[in-house]
Amino acid sequence: MVFLLGLAAGVVHTGSNIHRLHVGIGRHHSDAHELHLSLGSSEHQQHRLKGPLQYDDEFVLQVIRSKYLVAPSPSDDPYHLESTQKYEDFLSLVSWVFLSSRIKAVLGPKRGGFFVEAGALDGQFLSNTLPLERELGWTGLLVEANSRSYQELQKRNRKAWLSPACLSPSNYPQELILNQLEMKHTRKEDQYPWIARGSSHLQSTAGHDQDVMLTQYHTTYASVQCFPLASMLLALNTSHVDLLSLDVEGSEPAILRSMPWSQFTVSVLLVEHHGEKHGRDMQFHNFLASQGFMMYDHLTDGEGVSDYVFLSNDYWKVNKEKIEKRAVGLPKMKKEAIASAR
Repeated sequence: MVFLLGLAAGVVHTGSNIHRLHVGIGRHHSDAHELHLSLGSSEHQQHRLKGPLQYDDEFVLQVIRSKYLVAPSPSDDPYHLESTQKYEDFLSLVSWVFLSSRIKAVLGPKRGGFFVEAGALDGQFLSNTLPLERELGWTGLLVEANSRSYQELQKRNRKAWLSPACLSPSNYPQELILNQLEMKHTRKEDQYPWIARGSSHLQSTAGHDQDVMLTQYHTTYASVQCFPLASMLLALNTSHVDLLSLDVEGSEPAILRSMPWSQFTVSVLLVEHHGEKHGRDMQFHNFLASQGFMMYDHLTDGEGVSDYVFLSNDYWKVNKEKIEKRAVGLPKMKKEAIASAR
């Protein structure tokens, strides 16, 4: 098979026999300008991941299962959790109090649910899913692309699947650049490193907020493999998520727009959204409304970063009375929380 693709600078073509694939540039070229790959080699597999494959391509699902998923720790393995003061302090952060109280209101005592948490950090600091797992027997998927954070996540013995990949902002797998943030040595030690690491973000979806972060923290750059959320769910043979938590610093809208919503259902959606200093992003709201979600509550800080709680219309219809009853007495949050409280 040989095919030609005309480009202004020349012609790129590929050709293959039964066992080999080559990619050449120009109509007349030598082997020195070709990329040769064995169709069964790991090099060929990695090469395919760099191009736009369908989210449900069986090859993609096989790669996720074999290389990008780590099974949950056994239920009888003890958790390895930090108990330092800095880990206790985050329990009083405004955003944590807001989200944890709303999670309890909308989910109640539901046992054995399934969650997805992207931007899982170390699996403990600001985790929206750890209480559900420990107290109510939930399981799910924890996604963390920052390599240092993922190393710590592996130590926690979470009873959920782990993945060192990132969620793709498109409906196909791709390699992207992750801006990995760390505290500068000149910053005070009481500003815990997870605040910086939690601000790591994809370069391709970075906005103004992320550009500001680059000036505040030390930055390194890593090439990371990203998969659509739909691919990750299919690899786990899952079509329903009880709680989807997205906190990945800027690519949340693109991740949600890339989902084939006719094939999956989500009951509760927690999503961080940037760029609302001068009002709500109605395009974002209207998109989620078109996919069958209603906004239950939100909290916006002084820099225009919002934490949203969305519920599917179907979930709200069935559970409205229970949710309203549980919501009585919820802590009233200041809608304009100071940025340092995040």
